[in-house]
Amino acid sequence: MTTSHFPSSGLHIVDICIKEFMMSYRLLFPNSRISLKLHILEDHAMQQIRRFRAGLGRLNEQGGERAHKEQNREEAIHSNIQNPLQRLLAMMRAHHTTCCPEVQAKFQRGKKRKTEE
Repeated sequence: MTTSHFPSSGLHIVDICIKEFMMSYRLLFPNSRISLKLHILEDHAMQQIRRFRAGLGRLNEQGGERAHKEQNREEAIHSNIQNPLQRLLAMMRAHHTTCCPEVQAKFQRGKKRKTEE
C-alpha cells in the first residue's frame, strides 16, 4: 500500500474543509453529540496530516489489518537476518520505502558492481 504525500497547498484546503464540515454539522445537528471519530477529525487529523504529510488511511481498521499483514510479510522476508537490530532496520527501511515511494531513490538496492572500461 502506498501513501501519497500532501502538497503544502493541499494541507490548507483540507484544514478549511474540516472546519467548514464541523461548522455545518453543528448548525444542522445542534443537539447531537460529537462522536469520537468527529472529535479526532476536528482536533487531531490536521496535526497528524501535517506531521506525516500523508492521509489517515492507515489509521482506520482496514489500515490496521493491512499494516499487520505487511508486518508479517516483512518478518518472513527478513527472517534470515540474525541480528535483531539489523533485521528491524531492514524491515523499517522496506516499510518506509513502500509507504513513501519518493524516498526509494535514497536507498540503494544491493551493491553496485564496478564496470569494466
